[in-house]
Amino acid sequence: PDVHVSAGEVHASVIGPQTNAHHQSLVIGVLWPLGRGNVGYGANVGSNHTGRLPDQETLAAEGAFWGLSTVIKFPVDLSFSPYSLIAAGTTVVPQRIVMPFSLVVDNDIIPGWVLRNSPYTLSRSATKFATRRKATRHDLYTGWEIMRPHVMNICLSARRALQNAATTKDGIYRGDRAVAGIGKAVLSEKGRLVGIQAYTDCVRRYALLGLLQYCQEQTTTTTTTTTMEQQLEREFESASTSTTIHMYDDDNLTKPQWPILPWEDEDFWNHQKAVLLHEFPRTTEASSSWMTWMVHLLSHELVPLEQDYAKRIYTSKRRDDMRGEQIIPAYEESHVAANDDPVIQAANAQAVNVERAVQTILARINSSTTTTSASTTSAVVVSARSRL
Repeated sequence: PDVHVSAGEVHASVIGPQTNAHHQSLVIGVLWPLGRGNVGYGANVGSNHTGRLPDQETLAAEGAFWGLSTVIKFPVDLSFSPYSLIAAGTTVVPQRIVMPFSLVVDNDIIPGWVLRNSPYTLSRSATKFATRRKATRHDLYTGWEIMRPHVMNICLSARRALQNAATTKDGIYRGDRAVAGIGKAVLSEKGRLVGIQAYTDCVRRYALLGLLQYCQEQTTTTTTTTTMEQQLEREFESASTSTTIHMYDDDNLTKPQWPILPWEDEDFWNHQKAVLLHEFPRTTEASSSWMTWMVHLLSHELVPLEQDYAKRIYTSKRRDDMRGEQIIPAYEESHVAANDDPVIQAANAQAVNVERAVQTILARINSSTTTTSASTTSAVVVSARSRL
């Protein structure tokens, strides 16, 4: 549903929702069930004939962007690299890449590049997927979240592969033998560090937003901090023993397999709890309560992450504006400036709303603490008077 093919050739392929191929290009023998991608002019996706038989195929990632004049030599599997960009003029040789939100330029890869350098792409896409859906009978098949449990599991797995990479003399990592999941690409030390930070921020923000939603729901019905502490303990103690994160080890990263489809994915909140405990393990000191842990995460982790994400969305768009203004006369007269861009305004509003929501939760907690203390004092006075 909602696929737009207006030029070029799409042949012997399965194309998922909201995929766009508006230009002269070739898509042949492509399995792209989750769609949501774009095919640039002159993209050859791809080379399915070995000279013996036309029996090769490519498994495309959700949200993949095939740049201008890319050449994809089959077989290629990018299904575990959602929302990745194949830059203009790049030739991709047969391989499997497991690095979500990445940029592939020639034979180089930057893991998590979209998250760090072009989050505007993701924010705009999320809005576009929600507002441009015309298929009325396919909500389940077209309305899933970009940031969901399976995608976060891939990010965690990719981060671990990057962290486990053995140091090289020249700071260059070549292929899966150096870093599982980069296929036959080349990775720099700088790119490795970018990927680790990008995936860390992504999974933490995803989990912390889940915690914020949970706390908003609980603080509207919970009257005392004691009750809130008990609820947090009950919620997370059970999660620590019953919920695990399905991460792929290095061998599984390079093993051919199908991704988990969005409608088959696990429960969001259960998964977010597991990620929170994995990323922010609570100390066992007696003075460290679940309430203290939760307050710290919301105020010192989530708020700065959300502000940084909004800033990166702005910076990625502003960078384009500055380049255009330096090259094209009167560029600013015919383009929407970053400050006026609705995607950026929405991101800034989201950051403000998150901070306000956290402040509201903290205020309710403080109010409950004061009320509890006052009630305790009153009870002591009444008890003392009864003894007189």
